[in-house]
Amino acid sequence: MPLTPGTDTYASEAELSAYAAARGITVTGSQSVILTLAIDFIATLEDQWQGVRTSASQPLAWPRTGVYVYGTALADDAIPQSLKDAQCRLALDADAGIALLPTVSAGSKGSVIEETVDVVTVKHAEGANNTQPVFTAAMGLLKPLMKAGGGINFEVRRV
Repeated sequence: MPLTPGTDTYASEAELSAYAAARGITVTGSQSVILTLAIDFIATLEDQWQGVRTSASQPLAWPRTGVYVYGTALADDAIPQSLKDAQCRLALDADAGIALLPTVSAGSKGSVIEETVDVVTVKHAEGANNTQPVFTAAMGLLKPLMKAGGGINFEVRRV
């Protein structure tokens, strides 16, 4: 079933094809499925975006008001190209078989912190191992759209 930009996707299937082709990547899976998996991941980031939804009734988090990219206000009806590119990048990751939102079981072992080969010894760190993938390329594309810092910002002046 084809996706509708602005309703259930930011990037179109044509934009995904162009993004992949520019990088020498062949999409092997269903474009609508992998774009949907990517939008599911992007939806989990809404609390990190700058601004607010333009309308409470819109189906996706973008467009937004009150967004500044590199010091310039983004139009209230804009879907940033970097957002579309990030969705395409994540779709390609999904097409490569990477689970964008993996479920991690509560009983996961921690990272191996000690290993002996003869008379086998393996020691795991306390807590669960972080098996969540890190999407460096996509998150780099999304970074300008996110809130700055993450802590409390305040101005300091020398008197």
